[in-house]
Amino acid sequence: MIANSLRPKTQLNYPIKQIDWKWEEYFQRVYPKLSGCIVYSAMAKQSFLKAGYVDCPIEIVALKSRRLTGYSSKVATQTKREILYVGRDPIDKGLDLAVSVSLALDMRINIVGSYSLETIKWLKNFSNVEYIGLVPHLDLRNLMTQSSFLLCPTIESYGLTIVEALAIGLPVVTTSMAGVTELVKSDSNLYLSDSLQIDDLVSKSRVCIAKAEKVLKPNTSVISLINSATDKSWESLAEKISLGHA
Repeated sequence: MIANSLRPKTQLNYPIKQIDWKWEEYFQRVYPKLSGCIVYSAMAKQSFLKAGYVDCPIEIVALKSRRLTGYSSKVATQTKREILYVGRDPIDKGLDLAVSVSLALDMRINIVGSYSLETIKWLKNFSNVEYIGLVPHLDLRNLMTQSSFLLCPTIESYGLTIVEALAIGLPVVTTSMAGVTELVKSDSNLYLSDSLQIDDLVSKSRVCIAKAEKVLKPNTSVISLINSATDKSWESLAEKISLGHA
């Protein structure tokens, strides 16, 4: 799979080995019935084409979410030197890469999301790791305002958390393998690593830390950019095709 070929191995004995492609078995079953498919990004479209799904049109439509509402115009002062990571277990989400980067930077990293007991036990091996788990969305925004930057060493079709962080004014370190970066790549708070290699991620994180402001200035234009990224709508497309999406 693409994710297997792109992500490096770490020396941290991460217990989770599988890729988060649970949709694939389902999609193989329904694919012959589809007259079209909607994906969130060009990166996602390319992954479909490389996987052999070439017999129906693939439309790219940016993901719009109710989560991208209610952002305060107030500035927030950063008070802690910490990394924020938001994700899940599967290795394509890059949790072990994020921990590796935090160790190289000698920085505390706060881990948010839903994880297996096996992963939670693994996280306890690292004194700089704080496992937080699932939190309400408002609490996640508060965590963002207390962090130095959001670290997303992930391979995925979109990456909504990246947009949320940029909207708050929080710097983000990620790669172009997060599909949403196609839309926000010119944002001054976005630091794109050339690869998922630890050294590259650490290098880009150091640049991010050096340039980061102590005051987070909300950037709601990011949300406007996402919401106006296409004049297509899911509803209008769903009327034209037997809807499949990823």
